[in-house]
This record gives sequence, structure tokens and C-alpha cells, in this order.
Amino acid sequence: LELIRAGADLAAAEAGLARLVGETGRVRAADDSAFYRMQAELDTAALRAEAEARSPRIESAAAEASAARANVKAARSGYWPSLSLSANTAWNASRANDYDLLNQRQVSLGLRWNLFDRFDRELGIAEREASLDVADADAAEARREVAAELTARLAELAPAGAQIEI
Repeated sequence: LELIRAGADLAAAEAGLARLVGETGRVRAADDSAFYRMQAELDTAALRAEAEARSPRIESAAAEASAARANVKAARSGYWPSLSLSANTAWNASRANDYDLLNQRQVSLGLRWNLFDRFDRELGIAEREASLDVADADAAEARREVAAELTARLAELAPAGAQIEI
């Protein structure tokens, strides 16, 4: 009974193939010699290195970790003084001086050093360091996820080759 059912399934599949290629009746698939070529062994170390170097998930997670690192550095910059330099020029005239234009110039230099801000700086640094820890953990998880997925796909190659041989 199984052999009869398999023969009926084969006839249906060959008729479907004939319809797809524009023929009537049954069409058999041609035997392809490419299936019998043995594949060379894969360099799994090189594949892993390339997957880790070019994976969008890993690149994105590494970029987020780098941005979080820069945010921590920016938060720590609050401990340093800030220096500002500004210049201004203006032309003024009035009726009192017969509308002669008088040029006024001003240059100012300012130094600001915030010594105590009720621990807001420290809070910002702690929050950004926590974000950095999360970003580093996400980057490590992305690397592990890509490695696990690659391992699973490489493990599927041997059974697929055996199935083709059979």
C-alpha cells in the first residue's frame, strides 16, 4: 500500500512539474551531477571570525556600547571648569551727537567652575555607567547569539550532506 501511495505521489509531483514548465503529461526531474560533487571542508574559524566582524547585530550592539562609553566620558566632563570667550561689536547713533555712528566693541572672558551641584553630576555619571553596563552586556549577548546561530547552521551541514548522498 505504501508503494502504491508513493507511486501516486510521484505521478502527482511529475504532473505538477510538467505544468510548471509548460508541458503536458508527466515530466521527470533530470539527474544533476552537481549533487554528487563532494564539498571541501569548511574553515569554521574563518567563518566565525567573519560572522563576528560583519554581523549587523554585533556591529549595532558594539556601536551602542561605544556611544554609552562616550556618554560616560561626557558626564564626567562636569567636573572640569568651562571657559567662555565672547566678542560683540555695535554701532550706535543718536540725535545728541548729530547721528554720527559710534562704534562700540566688547570682549569678555568667563570662567565657570561648578564645585557642588547637589550630587546631580554623580547621579548622571552613575546612570550613564549603568547604561554602559547594559550596552556591554547586550553586545556580549549579540556575539553569543551570532555564534550559537552559526554553530547551529554548521551542524545542519553534515546531515544535509548525508541526506543528499542517500
